Amino acid sequence: MITKTCTHCKENKLLKYFSKNKLTKDGYNFWCKNCLWEARRNWRKAKKNIKFRGYCLFCDKELYAEKKIKYCNNTCQSNHMFKGKKKVYKMYAWNKGTKGICKPNKSSFKKGFHYNSETEFKKGQYAKDNHFNWRGGISKEPYPFNFDNELKELVKRRDNYTCKMCKIPNDCLSVHHIDYNKKNSNPDNLISLCKSCHGKTNYNRYNWITFFSNKGGDAKLSPNVLN
Repeated sequence: MITKTCTHCKENKLLKYFSKNKLTKDGYNFWCKNCLWEARRNWRKAKKNIKFRGYCLFCDKELYAEKKIKYCNNTCQSNHMFKGKKKVYKMYAWNKGTKGICKPNKSSFKKGFHYNSETEFKKGQYAKDNHFNWRGGISKEPYPFNFDNELKELVKRRDNYTCKMCKIPNDCLSVHHIDYNKKNSNPDNLISLCKSCHGKTNYNRYNWITFFSNKGGDAKLSPNVLN
């Protein structure tokens, strides 16, 4: 059903002129939107304190309200004040312009205020050995600290972001240690593999070491490597 007849004005209109209502069979109100709006306006006029307050400054609609108003809704107000431009909210510091008037207290932010050099926080005073939870830098084990994202990116760029086994370009590559020694981060010992090929290297490690050391992944796999 594309059209519907309003039970108030008896006009046949498109469904876009009716508000949705889950309680009806077809899912739309019996009255069209214009009839509903007109009924609401008449109901507001019938109230005791509702009076005519003039016209909207943006759309020139009649204004009926209990007190003086300038706009019929918030949309007209924003369009008239900002003329279609995006609102810009400026952020100011909480203590701007209060120098000498508002002083920090127990509940305010004391940035830059320190009582003496002993209680002042110093950068690095709880770093490494000075921290009670320091364990000698074992957070990256079993990998060394030089095996970082920069080194991985260097290896991937050297291999042209291509898996050295299947020869397929891939943006999500893993850096594999040829000799399976995770502490050996020499670039000659690292090679780029996709996730699928990297999972295959978890088995028959001796064969993979021989394959990558002799051919560097540039040749096709031999049958004895796959077994």
